[in-house]
Amino acid sequence: MELEAGPEVSGSRTHFPSLDAIRTFACFFPISTHLLWEITEQRLAGLPWLEGLPMGVLAFLFGNGIFGVRLFMAMSGFLITYLMLRELKGTGRFSLRNFYVRRILRIWPAYFIVLGYMFWLFPGHLHERLWPYLLFLPNFELLRLTHTPGLYSNSQLSLLWSVGIEEQFYLIWPLVFVFFGVAGLRWGGVLFWLVAWASQFYFWNDVVTWSNHTVPCFLYISSGTLLGCAYHACPEGFERPLRALGYGRVVGLTLAFFVFMFGLGYLSLAHHVWLPIYGPFTAFFCCWLMISQIVYQGHRFSSDRIKPMVNFSKYTYGLYMYHRIVQWWLVQLFGRLGFDFASLSTLLMVNGCTLILACLASYLSFHTVEGYFMSKKHLFSPFSRPKGQV
Repeated sequence: MELEAGPEVSGSRTHFPSLDAIRTFACFFPISTHLLWEITEQRLAGLPWLEGLPMGVLAFLFGNGIFGVRLFMAMSGFLITYLMLRELKGTGRFSLRNFYVRRILRIWPAYFIVLGYMFWLFPGHLHERLWPYLLFLPNFELLRLTHTPGLYSNSQLSLLWSVGIEEQFYLIWPLVFVFFGVAGLRWGGVLFWLVAWASQFYFWNDVVTWSNHTVPCFLYISSGTLLGCAYHACPEGFERPLRALGYGRVVGLTLAFFVFMFGLGYLSLAHHVWLPIYGPFTAFFCCWLMISQIVYQGHRFSSDRIKPMVNFSKYTYGLYMYHRIVQWWLVQLFGRLGFDFASLSTLLMVNGCTLILACLASYLSFHTVEGYFMSKKHLFSPFSRPKGQV
């Protein structure tokens, strides 16, 4: 199924190294939450001098895994939309089949590795059902378990909720493009954004649903899609004013927006009525961070100059998918060796080893199983692949 357009136009960007660095930055938040904050929160909460605002700051910086997920979602919305538009503009057509195949080759291998292990090899008991995961509805299974007394989710599976939401987006969004064209992406993005924002008001008194239901989460993805439409249509409309500001002021505004986002998040902890304001501002910050770094790509202080972050970005998906599994096995191992888990040093040792081994697992996965499937992506791409892009 294809959407056709006018003559070929070349010269648009297909790869943004600055977003690779931001992807690594985003991965920091769920990893720090699961491997650092979870084992230190209770101990820090007992310190009088950290009560109130200082504890909130630490929680926002090191225990805010959901922010990293929302940043991932915004990046997905931006990149998928921008690349779909570029494909149509650059080749005169958009292939729905090739789009789905490329997404399958990138997402499914690690996803089904986790599912195969958890449902057929994991030695523990699961309350989860398999079929929602096969249908890429893990966020709804998580909500079912969370809202059912006596049931609980397994941490190794529960983190798949965000992958499910992105897969739901990948299913719907290109269909909007095929049936309604470029205008459909623009107005569809606005409609999705408004519906998602309205749902954040509807769910504001249920933080779990507000955070994990597909419709509220589409606020972040649709914000990215709108940015992708706008930047593809008029890149100079972003580049001219941002360059006029200067990189120093842009960084200063980024820090100011980050602090303001923290303030809204801190208020929402005590008064959930702030959640429908915190959500859109989070989406705005994610888009600001992306576009400001894209515009200043190549600047001597821009994020794409931080090569370790750019180079590590290709392993972030595997690190996210595997770190809970590695953590579970290390807990079993250290427990059998007689380590005292009431000791912070033991917990830090276990989670430090978890980080190292999970990085190794993601590296091996990327260069073996995932790499095999990703090596086939160019067969379904309308453009040549820049070196290092996946």
